[in-house]
Amino acid sequence: MKLELTVGNPNEIIPVKPGYEEFFEELMNLVRRHGINKQLGEELKQLALTFPAHYDLNAFDIISSNQYERSLIGKDASGWEAIIMTWRKGRQSSIHGHPQFAAYNMLRGKLQLEIFEDAQGDGNITLVNTLEIDENTGLYTIGESNAMSNHIHRISCLSDISYSLHIYSDDARKGFTYSV
Repeated sequence: MKLELTVGNPNEIIPVKPGYEEFFEELMNLVRRHGINKQLGEELKQLALTFPAHYDLNAFDIISSNQYERSLIGKDASGWEAIIMTWRKGRQSSIHGHPQFAAYNMLRGKLQLEIFEDAQGDGNITLVNTLEIDENTGLYTIGESNAMSNHIHRISCLSDISYSLHIYSDDARKGFTYSV
């Protein structure tokens, strides 16, 4: 069953987190240069994987009772955003979809990614693949334009703490959640 996810104000523009302006500007330069395609995905993956060499991941070590913590690095007026997510062992996201472009870059730790498919488009999903993502691994998906149900998945933390960098072409909070 597909449910609409509404968290906060997805249209709110938030300034780039202080100290991360150069990273976000480089990200947006790649977006403007390429549009949404495989070349953009590969170049954003390489950019994201350099993040730990330039920034202290411990700055994102947030302890809470949430399933994960979301630290917005930057959001552009066009909707593009970059987020560091902090995960604790055993915590997991809901099953959810994303906008046209979604990239996941494992910076430290280990996550499990369960990928689902909605073959009929009716909200009834099936698990089709499970991946374990280690440090220095990046992946991206390109889906339908103007759809918020691309790349249906659930993320679970397998290590004591994990940090992942997520890049989306639109506010990820606009995506759909699913139940099995």
